[in-house]
Amino acid sequence: MGYIMEVWGFGWDAVAERGDDIDALIDRIRRDGVFWGSADHASASGDEFRAGLDAAGRAWGDPALGDRLQNRPELTGVDRDDYPLVGGYRAAEAAALDLTPGPDLDDDPGVATLRRLLRVAVRRGVDLATVYT
Repeated sequence: MGYIMEVWGFGWDAVAERGDDIDALIDRIRRDGVFWGSADHASASGDEFRAGLDAAGRAWGDPALGDRLQNRPELTGVDRDDYPLVGGYRAAEAAALDLTPGPDLDDDPGVATLRRLLRVAVRRGVDLATVYT
């Protein structure tokens, strides 16, 4: 079994009512958002994937990047520690990241994919949502 982190263009301001129904939120993201891409990993490499997110966060100026991509209760209204998880960034937060490629980071395909997708958010000036299942 593997895991996938979907990345969507999705305006968090459109979510007027936040609650604890993760399935309804995921349905809304998938219905109203624009799918930009995904990063996936095998179950056995989950720790490595999350470590890559942590390293990327330190390099890009947000040590909480991995956490923000997996669980953002202040955006979603849902605080979870089990799958599925929903996270994301507001456009201004993504724009504040230093998404400069780095040799160690570019060796990790998941991190390289997420950097590319965060750059999409920056170029378009829109929020993004992640659905991690």
